[in-house]
Amino acid sequence: MIDCLASYNGTVLDAGWLPYITCGEALTPSANKNWPPSGCPNPPLPPNVTAWPKANALSFPAKLDTGYGPVMTKEQLYAVLSMVWVAENSVADLDGVVPWYTAYPYIQNIGDGRGYTTNIVGFCSGTGDLPDMLANLQKIEPCNPLVKYLPDVAALSAADSPHLTGLKGFAELVVQQGGGPNGNGPINPNYIQATWDTLQKDGTDSGYWGTAMAISKKYRLSLPISKGQMYDIALNAGIDAVKGLVANLTVKAPAKWESGGEREVHWLLALQRSWVNYIATTPSIDDGQLDRALMWQHLVDPRNQTLNSKGQVGANNKQRNLQLKLPISVNCYGHVINIRAPKA
Repeated sequence: MIDCLASYNGTVLDAGWLPYITCGEALTPSANKNWPPSGCPNPPLPPNVTAWPKANALSFPAKLDTGYGPVMTKEQLYAVLSMVWVAENSVADLDGVVPWYTAYPYIQNIGDGRGYTTNIVGFCSGTGDLPDMLANLQKIEPCNPLVKYLPDVAALSAADSPHLTGLKGFAELVVQQGGGPNGNGPINPNYIQATWDTLQKDGTDSGYWGTAMAISKKYRLSLPISKGQMYDIALNAGIDAVKGLVANLTVKAPAKWESGGEREVHWLLALQRSWVNYIATTPSIDDGQLDRALMWQHLVDPRNQTLNSKGQVGANNKQRNLQLKLPISVNCYGHVINIRAPKA
């Protein structure tokens, strides 16, 4: 019997891969009879993969930080994405560049009733976020072969369907567009942009990054660790949860002249305490999420000796690391992860 949650032990795209990742769901051809649309080559041309850059630790758009205060550097953004990836992937001990970007081509039916789960944050074919991502891709690159499946995915989403009807060939294209079988090959820049256009749009179910930036602006939070913490909570517990946690804080947010200083630190620590309590009292939050919360908390308050699920403190810093300066050493699920700077 297939464990739908388990990672595939073979090679992506080999003979056993597709039957495994569909987890018993049947694939049928796309029902889109209007492909390719007017203005696109007919028959469709294969993508010029050799012209794409290779996926790497800095494979994200240049202008991601739209929050309050100084714009985060590429290294600070990489640190945020790395910490999120560490918590999401239960990795073994690691000392080096975190390969968070290898999740761009991820796709699998994990048996949760939401169809295919894909990309770096888990867009799903049975919910509204994967149609949003494909619609954003359509705006940028209307002839992209993944866009063919937009009507099929939209129909599955509208029905909250666990099925993969109309998605024959879709998974292979996700791998092709997202960096190849290992996630470190050529990646379509438009695929990256569409991913982040989806994440950046505040007010949508998948706008996790946009929500974090909106909170940063509203509450004058300029520290990189504040912005990263907002994103991690939104991604882990949902947008409504992070908004609710922030709204219920009784600690005063920093004024303009206090942003980046002790007032912001005081506010952030209060949020983190509230977040830890939320994890402890909310049954729907998965086991182990305390580990990810304590990583961020320890970077702000290295005196905190609260132990995670495996008896570790959250991180190994002796001083505050509010700027997410690399290297960062964190502890998660019994492992030690030393996040080192990537080559520019």
